[in-house]
Amino acid sequence: MNRWGRRIGLLVAAWGVAITAAGAFQGAEGGDRTVHVGPRAQVYVDATGSRSFDEIASAAFRDQFSANDARHFGFGLSRNANWIRFRIVDVWPEAPIEGKDLLLALTYASFGDIRVYLPIAGADPDAWTVLKGGIDQGPARDDTGFVFPLFNLPADVAPDRDAYVRIQGPFTSNFQMVLTDSARFEPLKLRTVLFLAFVFGVMGAMVFYNLILFVMLRNANYLWYVFYLIAMMTYQGAIIGVFKLISVPAADFLTAHVVLLCFLAMASYLMFSWSFLAVPRTAPGLKMLYRVVWAGCLFGALFALGAKVYQANLLAYAGGVLLPFLLFATVAVSYRNGHWISRYYLLAVSVLLVSVLIFALRGFGVIEHSIYTVYSVLVAAALESVLFSFALADRFSRLQSQHRTLQEREKELSRISITDELTGLFNRRHFDDMLQHATEFAQGTGDSLCLVFMDIDHFKGVNDRHGHLAGDEVLRVLGAIIRRRVRTSDFPCRIGGEEFGVLMLHTDVAGAGNVAERIRLSFGAQVFATSDGESFSATLSVGIAGYRAGLTPHAFIQMADEALYRAKAAGRDCIVVDDGR
Repeated sequence: MNRWGRRIGLLVAAWGVAITAAGAFQGAEGGDRTVHVGPRAQVYVDATGSRSFDEIASAAFRDQFSANDARHFGFGLSRNANWIRFRIVDVWPEAPIEGKDLLLALTYASFGDIRVYLPIAGADPDAWTVLKGGIDQGPARDDTGFVFPLFNLPADVAPDRDAYVRIQGPFTSNFQMVLTDSARFEPLKLRTVLFLAFVFGVMGAMVFYNLILFVMLRNANYLWYVFYLIAMMTYQGAIIGVFKLISVPAADFLTAHVVLLCFLAMASYLMFSWSFLAVPRTAPGLKMLYRVVWAGCLFGALFALGAKVYQANLLAYAGGVLLPFLLFATVAVSYRNGHWISRYYLLAVSVLLVSVLIFALRGFGVIEHSIYTVYSVLVAAALESVLFSFALADRFSRLQSQHRTLQEREKELSRISITDELTGLFNRRHFDDMLQHATEFAQGTGDSLCLVFMDIDHFKGVNDRHGHLAGDEVLRVLGAIIRRRVRTSDFPCRIGGEEFGVLMLHTDVAGAGNVAERIRLSFGAQVFATSDGESFSATLSVGIAGYRAGLTPHAFIQMADEALYRAKAAGRDCIVVDDGR
């Protein structure tokens, strides 16, 4: 994935999440579809949880309620029994109310126990209908299987009398409560389902994408990130009730263990960070803090399994707030120690920090509960999953680049190890290796093979008269001529000193002789100039040997060497061929 591809993908993903989120939130917050109960309700907090409905509804208790004066109910993270009192006629703006298919919705999924006490129209003031909801009710619950608790109000409800709602549970009790009717609720329901499908679809796609990368690359970073994504999807799905769209009993089970899922998500995210940022190597001073947070996750999970859900929930919120700061500290220390950090990873951690802080402050009741704050972590998790996938892709791209650099360096070192530095031809060691392979191949196939030895005539005199710099220039020029005249399948080399050799595959002595003659003539035509203005030229003696079956590499070299010796003896500046006959 190139840089522009990642940027375009990021923009598309962010745009998609933003558009679908805005659509869903607009539907959830739109005044023409829902009416908030909060501004027209009164609340009472039963710290002991022991008050009965008869006590709460009695005339003696009427003045114990206080005005809520907000769209949301912010009871915070507590084990209190929280009571809400309102009249439907004060909330619902349309008249008449009779015959309306009214719905009462609580815009948060994780409630332990919900009781809705509705007065029944008629002469008997003590006639009440009680609707039950929340995960503690099990199959006997009256709320429908949408993502958040939704109660169908009976047709004979008395709208001008007080209705009561009791909320209690181990989780946060910050939520909004709205009235709507079936016709107006359907667009909101559709928007919400589409929004959740898109967000979880993005995260699911990232799970599949990173799982494929793990299978292909066998890199543990991708596997840890897949574990984290699955844990986060399960945790967020449980906390917002998305699994109710599939199975209410399964959703209740997961919601009851949502704190355990939270610790699992945190622990797996820490493991991903530990692996991705190479904490033991790049930030060893933070290893103990990581272990402390892991221990906290373990203790929190044990609390949750041991029915200490409230204490575990407090620890989960504290851990959720601490986690992004630990990640930023890890990034800072790793970067200071020279570890490369992807900009996508920094952006993902920033998104996580903001969303977790919003979610935690909402849980403690510091900021207002709304659809925006409830879904902040979910939307951030979807965007974060794309960003982290880009970060992993960045890391993979960087590793690939480093690998290519190492390969190129290895090739360069390999080339240097087999190349003569002065002439750019192969050196003697590589020539010997190629000669061994070439003779074995010719022996097995019967293919033609020639060895050409060349020696610069009176080269010592060149060095003595004109200096070693001039001698080096002569060697370089001959090397360049040989490279130009031979084929890419041939192996030209500098044997040593002023002696050169060419191993010519698939070539008989006549062909080798033609190439050698062109080299000899080109070299002889060269005029060399010295620094003091003198000019000189040099000649070349050449010996050529044709391979015949049974020859060893050493014997083959001797044949070419003897041919070169005869060329020298014949007066130099000539070619002598030994065709093996």
